[in-house]
Amino acid sequence: MNAPVRASLQLYGVIVRLYPATLQQQFGAEMLDVFEEQIEEAWAARGVAGLLQAWWCVFAEVIQDPAPRRVFQLLFGVPMLSLTTASFFFVLLFWASGFARTCR
Repeated sequence: MNAPVRASLQLYGVIVRLYPATLQQQFGAEMLDVFEEQIEEAWAARGVAGLLQAWWCVFAEVIQDPAPRRVFQLLFGVPMLSLTTASFFFVLLFWASGFARTCR
């Protein structure tokens, strides 16, 4: 396993820990397994562009799910409105590049 894929898996493991404990217990291992498969396939198929597409889907999930949003707000002290506004510009940038269509 190469360094970008390994780093992605470690970072995603941290994100999974932001979900409620009950969700982690029920689905945490499966979430990690699915992400590992997706990230390895993305890397093999498209390299860095594939990793960005996979992370785009993770980002979209995190900003839509209330549990990780709340944890990010507590950790970073950033109001959700500010995070949402910054996320809007991020989404706009990647929407124009076509990454948004990869998560559907």
